[in-house]
Amino acid sequence: MMPPEPAFIMGLLTGSCGLLTIQAFARRKVRQALIAADPALRREATLRREEDERRMIEVDALRQRLAVLERITIDPAVRTAREIEQLRIETN
Repeated sequence: MMPPEPAFIMGLLTGSCGLLTIQAFARRKVRQALIAADPALRREATLRREEDERRMIEVDALRQRLAVLERITIDPAVRTAREIEQLRIETN
C-alpha cells in the first residue's frame, strides 16, 4: 500500500489531466457548433485551412532548399568542385 502523500498527489494529477481533457473536448464541440451555425465563421474556417495548407507547402519547399544549402555548406570543397565540373562536362 502506498503512503497517503504520493497517492494524493497522483490522484490530483490524474484528476487534473481528466478535467483538462474534458474541457478541451467541450471547447472543441462548442467551436464546431458555432462554425456550423454561422456561415461567415464556416467560410473563415475554410479560408484559414486553405491558408494553413498553402503555408505548409511553402514551409516544405523552404525545408528542401535549406537541406540543399546545408549539404553544399557541409560537403568538402573537393567534392563540390568535382560535382560542378561534372555538370560543366554534361552541359557541353
